[in-house]
Amino acid sequence: MGVAVIHRDICLAWQGTSCRACWHACPFPNEAIVLDERGRALVDEKACIGCGICDNACITEPSSIVITPRGNG
Repeated sequence: MGVAVIHRDICLAWQGTSCRACWHACPFPNEAIVLDERGRALVDEKACIGCGICDNACITEPSSIVITPRGNG
């Protein structure tokens, strides 16, 4: 499997709009995807299993989250 990578340039939360779709969808919230003090998602590469649920849940088009092979993020 891989690891989730957030493209901050298109992620709504990183652009100042409240969104937690990826965090809510993640099977390991507060472990694989954590929210910083401003509510922006961050991926913990050690906890992320690369399942892709966050990518499917992302509401931006194209998705702000992609799954990449480990070591290529």
